[in-house]
Amino acid sequence: MIRFLRYLGSGGTATLVDVGVFALLNRGLGLWYVWAFVGSALAGLVTNFLLSRQFVFAVRWENTFRQLLVFTGVALNGMVLNLVIMKLLVDLLHWDTVWARVLSAGMVVGVSFVGHSLFSFRKVGGGSGEL
Repeated sequence: MIRFLRYLGSGGTATLVDVGVFALLNRGLGLWYVWAFVGSALAGLVTNFLLSRQFVFAVRWENTFRQLLVFTGVALNGMVLNLVIMKLLVDLLHWDTVWARVLSAGMVVGVSFVGHSLFSFRKVGGGSGEL
């Protein structure tokens, strides 16, 4: 339970970065919300990886790049789910794009936590976490 609460803290910080970049790209620069989502999701992904690796799971694989690739693979599933939710909210229900981004992010928190716990930050063998 403590780990999930720490994940909410780090994920919340990453979500603030994500939504802030999204608003800047979408509202500030006028980018279509799907392109703004791609840019903001990448910023959020990097923030979430660094914070989760340091403060939530404390599992550092010997090969950081490999761990980042696995983290990205798991995160892509959440990103697809986020985008589907956003498209439904914006295109079908005519929600504001920023509010749709906030809600979609909140809806995938649990799925992301489970995926990262099982794959991105799992300890294997002697506890190094290396796959």
